[in-house]
Amino acid sequence: MEYLIVVNKPISQKDESKLSEFGEQIRVPKEKDIAELIYEKYQGQDAIVGVGGDGTHSKVAQASSKMGVPAIMVPYGSGNDFGRSIGHFSFDSYIDAMKSGELEKTVSDIIEFEADGEKYCSIVGIHLGLFADASDLRGVWSFLKKHFVSSTYLAKGVWDITRSKPQKMKITLDGDSYDISLWAGQVANTPTTGGGKVVMPDVSINDGYADLFLMDGNSPKRKLPGYTTKLDRMDEIPIMIKFNNVKEFEIEGSDMPLKFAYDGEYVGTVPSLHGRVVPDRLELYVPGGGLGSG
Repeated sequence: MEYLIVVNKPISQKDESKLSEFGEQIRVPKEKDIAELIYEKYQGQDAIVGVGGDGTHSKVAQASSKMGVPAIMVPYGSGNDFGRSIGHFSFDSYIDAMKSGELEKTVSDIIEFEADGEKYCSIVGIHLGLFADASDLRGVWSFLKKHFVSSTYLAKGVWDITRSKPQKMKITLDGDSYDISLWAGQVANTPTTGGGKVVMPDVSINDGYADLFLMDGNSPKRKLPGYTTKLDRMDEIPIMIKFNNVKEFEIEGSDMPLKFAYDGEYVGTVPSLHGRVVPDRLELYVPGGGLGSG
């Protein structure tokens, strides 16, 4: 097979040498959009290989699904929740499979959505409220993350909670509308987020639906997980509101602009966003064994 290999992370010399066996590696300049780079560089290769974390893989999925070319999502990030959802989140497992040719084809849903005139493609999910804050690692937080990954996320979470307040929203799901107050929320395509630390059981990347997990903003701050209790299984949190099997959604901030991130990447604030799940839109090659294998 011939590959278009896109690398969006500094990688070790050892791992770079492993990748070099499969062809030239294209590095992503800081100012360049990954999807646009793929459109420019693609010359009929059999698959697009994205080396990076969920944010990188999200952009690769955007280009791959639009072009109808299978993707190989090689994990090299701090979270790799998309890799976890397909049972493969080891760099070496992909290298070994590509070398031996033991790759299997599978598919994933994607979430296509629009916010403030911009179009997005998500493979992990959309993060709202405090979950969006957790992805905002600008300034000193970016520096700390490079040196103290786990401790940085913990400290940032406590910092965000002490400064936050719930937001009122209007949410429309498959035509049904709800007025809610929200501390944090996730429009989920994968069963984990936060590098596997936050678990949303029964969520699947290829069932044709998204699931929404929303922390009730009418609950006092002391009830928030992560403040006095551990944030782990979302379905076991008493203040969680859950909506299953959603195909189309619209989320609008009622009292303030909507703060959001997606696939671990912070975006900012918008008046509203709307989108839909596109079933089986993304073709993938994974190490032999397919979905759910280790």
